[in-house]
Amino acid sequence: MATRKILLIGRHGKAPQRPEGGSFDELVPEAVGEICRDVGVPLQEAVQDIKQEDTFLTHTDAVRTLYTGQAVLVGAFDMQPSEGTNPPQSHEDLALYDFSRIDTTEDLRFKIEDIHCNLEVYKRDGGNAIINYWLANPTATEHDGVEIVPYESLRGRVMEGTRAGINSLASGDKDLGIIASHASIAEPVVMSLINSARKVPIERVEDIGGSFGMAEFAQLELVRTPSGMYTARLKVKDEEYDVDLYKL
Repeated sequence: MATRKILLIGRHGKAPQRPEGGSFDELVPEAVGEICRDVGVPLQEAVQDIKQEDTFLTHTDAVRTLYTGQAVLVGAFDMQPSEGTNPPQSHEDLALYDFSRIDTTEDLRFKIEDIHCNLEVYKRDGGNAIINYWLANPTATEHDGVEIVPYESLRGRVMEGTRAGINSLASGDKDLGIIASHASIAEPVVMSLINSARKVPIERVEDIGGSFGMAEFAQLELVRTPSGMYTARLKVKDEEYDVDLYKL
């Protein structure tokens, strides 16, 4: 069992955008290669002693999250395709890689709901406006007259899924985990992790550098102490934060 564990959680790669706001469920062709290079390859040193069998990938019911996680894995493990050139240049190329040793699971706790947020506000003002409204109004069921998911409910389900991932690492079952999700899903997780070790909670998403861009991930590192407990640090947008795993 490794004494150092890694969990990545973030947003899917570049996807075509719907006119009304939100993403089509696909990645633009160049996104796969970019994720592999920019997210996966920098992990190679950190995962050099980790086996694929000791890795899990959690994605949502959207294939763009599955493709994103697979592209990260290709880069992290320097995986080679059964044919063709490396790295992959499209999601079709990912079918040439063998992911059978990696525990891959769909988890709907990290999905976007039909009434997730006010898409008009999101398209006009961006992710920061959506998340800050949630933070200021955690029980609200509408935003500017549009029905939304209450932040309390959203945060509850995504943190339940995140704790499950962390427990899989801390129990010794896995050493590397990737949670590939969506805009406005990763940020509540990141803010909750940071708040676990803070006396004053985050009040605005700008406190963590703003909402996540496409293919942006935070990295949680767990280190097992001689007593069997874990310390944890979270890397987000070139900043690092303490995390208290026992207060999540």
